[in-house]
Amino acid sequence: DIKPPDERIAPRVWGIIKFLAEHQWVMEDGERPLYCSSLDFACCPDAWGVLNGHPTIIELKRGAKMAVHRLQVAAQFMALADNGFYATKRLILYLKDGGYQLETCADRNDLVYFKAMVEAYHAKRIYGGLK
Repeated sequence: DIKPPDERIAPRVWGIIKFLAEHQWVMEDGERPLYCSSLDFACCPDAWGVLNGHPTIIELKRGAKMAVHRLQVAAQFMALADNGFYATKRLILYLKDGGYQLETCADRNDLVYFKAMVEAYHAKRIYGGLK
């Protein structure tokens, strides 16, 4: 028996419940800070596990869809791989109005550009320009 959620978060809760009812999701872990030693950065993925038989990263969002979200998932992919979890799917779960929209992040450039951004940040910090 599920108790109704607080009305301030109810639409997101119902969206998650709907997602779980429509997919086979086995969560391994989530909301745990991870350090990526190969690129020297940290992040905190929302959820990772197995979705419909595939090792998957899921970033949960409640606002508008933004391209930068794909870079966030790319960072999580790299940090998780550095820590032994090798996802074959990168997803963003947008929650709103009691439902959800699941977006696949399949563009390899997300990974390439995130890595380039981190490397540029470190280079600028080492060689000047950042305090």
